[in-house]
Amino acid sequence: MRGAGAAFEAALRADPRSPQAWNNRGNLMLATQRPEAAIACYERALALRADYLEALIGRAGAKKQLQCFDEALAGLNAALALEPRSDHARNNKAVLLLPSAAISKRAGSFTNRAGPPSAP
Repeated sequence: MRGAGAAFEAALRADPRSPQAWNNRGNLMLATQRPEAAIACYERALALRADYLEALIGRAGAKKQLQCFDEALAGLNAALALEPRSDHARNNKAVLLLPSAAISKRAGSFTNRAGPPSAP
């Protein structure tokens, strides 16, 4: 990862106004379990290009790592509002919602198995 970090830093030195370079650095931060640093990079990318879909998705992933699930979901919804056909955003949203769907299903199964209360 050190080589990738050096390459991203070189890209930022060459063009500090490149949203792609900031997004790529954010991806590296996310991959190395540094979600706060990743968010800062994604925010820089979005400040340079507000409609940068991959930065919106990346920021949502960093929010998920921080267990800020509502913020992650809001970010993925923003990405889908921008590009409704984005498989990347749709897949990430599905993965984000999967644990809550499983919990709801288990809770429903528990309620269904319990059945109605017995008469005295």
